[in-house]
Amino acid sequence: MGSFQCINSVDRALLNEGLLDEASAVPNIKLFFNHKVQAVDFDQRVMTIRDVKADKDVRVNFDFCIGADGSYSVVRRQLMRIVRLVLIFCIKHSAQVYLVFLHP
Repeated sequence: MGSFQCINSVDRALLNEGLLDEASAVPNIKLFFNHKVQAVDFDQRVMTIRDVKADKDVRVNFDFCIGADGSYSVVRRQLMRIVRLVLIFCIKHSAQVYLVFLHP
C-alpha cells in the first residue's frame, strides 16, 4: 500500500471565537481590540502598542509574552533578534485542533 499523509486544519473563525470566549471568561484577563504591537523590548519587558482609534502609542510592561499575533508577527520578529532558537510546542487540543506556542 502507498503512504498517506494527513493535513490537520481548523477553521480560524471558530478557533478565534473559542479562544475569545475562554479568555473573556477569566476575570483577570483584559481584551483590547483596535490595538497593534509596534515593538517589544524583551530586556526591559516593555511592549509599545498603537491604540489605532486614539492614534497614540502606549507603553505596557509585561512579565510573560506569547507571540500569537500572526504570520507577520512583530513579537516573533523582535524575539528573533535576541534568540536564535525558538522552541515550538504543539499541543493536541482535540482530534482537529492544534495550538502552537512560541517560547524563548
